[in-house]
Amino acid sequence: MTISKEELTVSRLTTWPRLLTPNELADLLSLSVKTLYSRAKAGTIPVVRIGSSIRFDPKKISLWIEEHAA
Repeated sequence: MTISKEELTVSRLTTWPRLLTPNELADLLSLSVKTLYSRAKAGTIPVVRIGSSIRFDPKKISLWIEEHAA
């Protein structure tokens, strides 16, 4: 039995974590969206780039918070 490319893609997409938008993460962290964009541009926060859009992986953000907690 072979798995088609479409089935493999759908399978991967359903197991991938949901990525957060800048607005969603800003609300969760009580930061401004502008601050998130600035940190993303500076490379000081983990980001996923999709074309010109940015998204945030919740697992990577959790690790980042733990590493940078004072």
